Amino acid sequence: ATAGQAFARQPVVAVQTQNGDSVPTNSTTITVTLTGSGGLSMKRDAVTVSGTCSFVGLSFDRAETISLTFSSGNLSTATQSLAVLHAPASRLALTAPAANATGGSAFLQQPVASVQDSFGNLVTSDSLTAVTVVCSGGSGNLSGTTVVRAVNGRSVFTDLSYNKVAALTLTFAAKNLTEVTQSLTVSAGAAAKLFLVDKAAAASGGTVFGVQPVVAVQDAGGNTVPAANSAAVTVSASGPGALSGSTQQAVVSGVASFSSLSYDKSATITLSFSFPGTVPVSQQLSVSVGAGLRLTVSSPAGLAAMASPWAAQPRVSVVDAGGNVVTSDNSTAVTVAASGGQGSLSGATRAVAQAGTAAFASLQYSASGAITLTFTAPGLASTSQPLSVSIGQLDLVTAAADANGGSPFGRQPVLAVRNSTGATLTAYASAVSVAATLGLGSLSGNVTVAAVAGIAVFAQLTYDVAGQITLVFSAADMTSVSQSLTVAVGPPHSLRLHTLAAGAWEGRAFVTQPAVAILDRGGNLVTGAAVAVSVAASGSGVLVGATQAAAASGVATFAGLGSVSVGQVSLLFSGPGLQTTSQSIVVAPGCGDGVRTSSESCDDGNQATGDGCSAACTTEAGWSCGGAVGAPSVCAPVCGDALKLGGESCDDGGLVDGDGCSQSCSVEGGWTCSGPVGGRSTCAAICGDGQAAGQ
Repeated sequence: ATAGQAFARQPVVAVQTQNGDSVPTNSTTITVTLTGSGGLSMKRDAVTVSGTCSFVGLSFDRAETISLTFSSGNLSTATQSLAVLHAPASRLALTAPAANATGGSAFLQQPVASVQDSFGNLVTSDSLTAVTVVCSGGSGNLSGTTVVRAVNGRSVFTDLSYNKVAALTLTFAAKNLTEVTQSLTVSAGAAAKLFLVDKAAAASGGTVFGVQPVVAVQDAGGNTVPAANSAAVTVSASGPGALSGSTQQAVVSGVASFSSLSYDKSATITLSFSFPGTVPVSQQLSVSVGAGLRLTVSSPAGLAAMASPWAAQPRVSVVDAGGNVVTSDNSTAVTVAASGGQGSLSGATRAVAQAGTAAFASLQYSASGAITLTFTAPGLASTSQPLSVSIGQLDLVTAAADANGGSPFGRQPVLAVRNSTGATLTAYASAVSVAATLGLGSLSGNVTVAAVAGIAVFAQLTYDVAGQITLVFSAADMTSVSQSLTVAVGPPHSLRLHTLAAGAWEGRAFVTQPAVAILDRGGNLVTGAAVAVSVAASGSGVLVGATQAAAASGVATFAGLGSVSVGQVSLLFSGPGLQTTSQSIVVAPGCGDGVRTSSESCDDGNQATGDGCSAACTTEAGWSCGGAVGAPSVCAPVCGDALKLGGESCDDGGLVDGDGCSQSCSVEGGWTCSGPVGGRSTCAAICGDGQAAGQ
């Protein structure tokens, strides 16, 4: 049977007796009922002729197994099952349409296209038909696998997506089959990335960008997400300067429009935009130098002594709003004036900018004191600086030299107080001070001296730590002066313990051997010192091992040094012409280490009693201990001393055999001996043991 077609073999029904015999005279009407598994039912009637009923034209349009039931009045019914197969493939149908589509993401419900016959039955035998899906009605692209071969009559699509918001028509087609279509609305999806609608541009230092950035929050397909209003887009900048303005902008209908951003320094920077849960976006931006806006002191005036050109002349730059030098400016004339002092400013008080900077020359002020220099130029904001003008300046007549750590400089510095013409101010009698910078130590000696007839002579200046330092000399109303000085390591002067001795036991080398450093007066290690360091114990202490060690790289390290004296021992380290150093160490007794020293009568390797060598390493009564100094002791009980000890089974005070206790202190046959451990044994002959002994 094929769906929709008359059964190839129509049923024939006979009317029979209860015994199964035909009833040829019967002419009753027989009804057949066709019932499908889905509940579909249809009826047909036929009249028996000579007891037999032949049906004609029966068919069923569903592809499934059906039941045929034949009935007539009170006669028992007859039934049969019949498998109805699908008809030839005729069309496509959507078993499941595409649905829940958002831009750029796979449809949450993917379509399933079925191959059907003309009656809508699934053609399950079809695993060859290739179904193609195309779309129309939108401006984007359909992505994913758009051609899927049927399996058991079904083409199941799995990864279709569309990138743009649109109202689409999806058309599913296959060769020789009627196509099927569906409508699909693609809406904006969840926020996934940022997109620069307008990039920042027209940027100059310190001014608001001429073109402010506009950033859209988009879904995976690049559609603006109007509902993305829960957070703000944040912008940051890389580069040498600072980004100013509102760096967080609220999102309105999926778009953040910045309005007040600026960057101060002239540079190529990167603007980075971020929004929670999305892929950030960035752009490069060239920030140029803007128009000149103000003046700034790029190099201040300094080292100013009255009535003479200042050693450091000022330099003033034309800068834009961001503080960038306008290097294209070669025409601005900058004027300087002085205020707050008792004198007058002279020299070239007007300078023309070159590459954006005006360099002044030969400026001087006629009186000492604190003044303010104000720099002005047409159309630009002015700037100023304070300046202290001194009476004169210090002049380093004799520089310090020959400096060794901790020792007075071999050559002490001498300074003169000069006026602007270089003449010595002989009436100057104020204090001149010196301080050290850059070094790791401290300066000592006469660091402040009074000038005599305008001359300051320092004495006993000393610096302790070797290295490069700077000496800065200063005085009231005077321009200071400085010098560099190298402080070298001086000659050997003293000893200092570099490593303390530790782990001391009688007669043995210290576990940690002492090491002694050779230092100069400043405490610097004298690495080249060829010095032999000796060590001695104070009082009656006695040392063993090497008591002298040669220095290597400034450190003398001892080896094998120890003490045979027990208790507190003071170690005194000395070297030729050097200050000594010392340390105390506690030496523990060496008893019990299995190495007999000259002060021990025995040492059997433990501190137990009753084994011949006591806990104090003395030989116990009734024992004899042998062993050389430096070796372990072996102890044995003394037989015949009337003290039963150790391995003796008896000791009766004699060394005669035949009295029950033999000369080797063992009980003889036929005897019994008794007595306490550590006491005399008493022996008696045993009666009745079959051995004649004693008397």
